Amino acid sequence: MDAAALTMNVCCATFSRPGSRETNQDSTGETAVAAGRIFIVADGAGGHFGGAVASRTVVDVITSSLESLPAFDHEAVAAAIDAATTEVRRQQSSDHALGNMSSTVTVLCIDSAGEQACWGHLGDSRIYHFRRGVIEGITRDHSVVQSLMDAGIYTQGDVRDHGDRSVLYAAIGSEGESRPALAGPVTLQDGDAFLLCSDGVWDVLRDQRLEALLRRSGSAEEWISAIEQAVVAAQHPGQDNFSAIAVWIGEPDAITVFGE
Repeated sequence: MDAAALTMNVCCATFSRPGSRETNQDSTGETAVAAGRIFIVADGAGGHFGGAVASRTVVDVITSSLESLPAFDHEAVAAAIDAATTEVRRQQSSDHALGNMSSTVTVLCIDSAGEQACWGHLGDSRIYHFRRGVIEGITRDHSVVQSLMDAGIYTQGDVRDHGDRSVLYAAIGSEGESRPALAGPVTLQDGDAFLLCSDGVWDVLRDQRLEALLRRSGSAEEWISAIEQAVVAAQHPGQDNFSAIAVWIGEPDAITVFGE
C-alpha cells in the first residue's frame, strides 16, 4: 500500500490485488505533475498477459500525456485517453499475441493551484466522488447492462447479478466506441474524497458500504485498507482482480458522521 501528500493537503493510498485469478491485469498510477496530481486505475483484458500490457500502457501513456501541462481540462484528459487508445491499437497490430487486448480506464486530475478536479473514464472502472461522507456522484459504466438500465429495462439492484454485467460497449482497444465520458471541473471542498476502482471492488461492495467505511476511517490509508479487507472478507466466488485508489482532500474524517 502506498500513500502520498501534496500541497492543498491532497492525500492518497492505493492497492491492486489479483483476487482469485492467476495474474493481475489491473494497473494503477498516481503521479505529481506540473498542474497537480494524476490518479489512474485501468482494468485490462485479453489473453494471459495481454490485459496487463494494455492496462500498464494506458497508465503510462496518460501520465506522459498530462505530466507537463500547466493546467487540466476536458480537452487534455480526452487527448490523453485518445493517445492511450492509439498506442494500444499500435501494439495490437504489431504483435499478434496482443491482438485482443483492451482496457478500461478512470483518470482523476487534481488541480492543486485552482483547487479543482476533472476526470474521464471509459469502460466499467469507476470514480466515486464523496462530499461530507455521502456519494455525490458516480461515473456511468459503458456496459450493456447500464444501457439497459438507462432504457428502464433493469433497475440498479439488477446490475451486479445480471449475466451480461461485464459486457462492455466501450473500452480502450475494443472494437466499439472509444470516446471517453468526461466530468468537471468541480471546485473542491475540504473533506471531499474520491475513490477510483476496478469492477472487482464495486461489484462486491455496495455504495452504502463504501460510505460507511469512509465515515469510520481517519485517513486515506485506513479507508483503503478497510475497503481491501471488506472485499477479501466477502469471499466473492471467482473474485476478479481488484484495485482502488482513495484520494482525500483536506480532512474528510473531521466532517463525516461515524457509524452506519
